[in-house]
Order: sequence, then structure tokens, then C-alpha cells
Amino acid sequence: MGHQEMLQILSVLAFVILFLSGIIAVISIINYKKFDISLKFLTIYFVVAFIFEAVSLYLARNGINNLFLFHIYAIIEFSLLVVFFSNLIYSQQAKKRIYVFMVTGILFLIADSLFIQGITVFNSYGLFFVSATVLAMSILFFKMLLDKCEFGLSYERHKWIIFGIFITHAVSIIILFFSNAISGFEKSNQYILWILRSVLVIVAKLLIGLAYLRNFGNRKLI
Repeated sequence: MGHQEMLQILSVLAFVILFLSGIIAVISIINYKKFDISLKFLTIYFVVAFIFEAVSLYLARNGINNLFLFHIYAIIEFSLLVVFFSNLIYSQQAKKRIYVFMVTGILFLIADSLFIQGITVFNSYGLFFVSATVLAMSILFFKMLLDKCEFGLSYERHKWIIFGIFITHAVSIIILFFSNAISGFEKSNQYILWILRSVLVIVAKLLIGLAYLRNFGNRKLI
């Protein structure tokens, strides 16, 4: 398969990802009134994610530098997901610690954008930090879910949505961690890697969309 064909596949996958993001955003908005406080914050996140993906794709396809968007999005994504996960924890003391961490993380992301990597440079440090935080909180959620306590019973319906988020950020953090090595690959191997990443993101978004439909459309648990 030639480079041109791979680029076409990547282009199609990008639009599929955007389409699924739009579907998730619409489903979230439609069911917003049914949601608990945590899922209301997640709705805002999915709407912002769809807008970011749409604008980013538009700029990229028109040859306009879109890297500044990643700096803005990292701060918004980090804040919304930390608030989302914090509302899955009952302890007020735990929430206070998480909010202190959130403020510290936001300051780091701002510093990274202003003084370390710059607004016109890909903010790999910031995005790595965001993904690492999301993965850690997701793992904590699943650990608490497995404990079969009141928490687990209350938030059973969240598990597939969070698993989808986990997959997305797991893929991102692997790409970011090995970015230097990947840049040394042949172009065809780089394209194959990006195609694989896109496919995994599509799987993650399908999981999230199906979880919403089954939990709130038919009022069933996955």
C-alpha cells in the first residue's frame, strides 16, 4: 500500500472519529437532565472535545497551524476530567486534595505553554501529564469498583464510559512516550502506527456511545 492510500485511510478515519465524537456529544446533551453531577461535567467535556476535533481538523486540512489548540484543550480536558473523577469520590477530604492537585496541574500546563514548549509547539509534556493523570484516576476508579462497596454499586453504569476514556488516553500516552523513536520510523511505518491509533480511538468512542445508549436510552446497565 502506497503513502497516498495510507493518507486517504487516515483522512477517512479522522472523519469517522469526528462523526462519533459528534454522536457522543449529541447523546450526552439529549440525556443531560438525567445525568448525575459527574456525567454533567463529562457532557461538557464531550461537547468541548467534539468542537476541538472539528476545528483542529479544519485547520489542518487548510494548512493552518493548529498546535495552539492543543495547549488550550489540554487545560480544559485536564480540568473537566479531574472534576468528573472527583465527583466519583465521596470523601470531602479526598475532593479537597484532588482540587489542590487540579490547580497545581493547571499551573504546570500554563507554564509549559508559556515558558517550556511554547504555544506554537506541540505540547507533548502537557499532554503526557494529562493522559497520565486520566489513566491513574481511571485505574483508581476500577479498583474501587472491584471492591464491591457502595461506590461500586452506585457507579456501575460509568464503567464502560470510563473504559473508553482509558483506552483513548492509553493510546495517546504510548504515542507520546515513544514519539522520538516513532519519528525515526520510515514514513510507511509511521502511517501504519497512526492508522492503528485511529482504529483504537474509534473502538473507544464506540464503547462510550454504546454505553450511553444502553444506560440511558434503554435504562439498562452494560
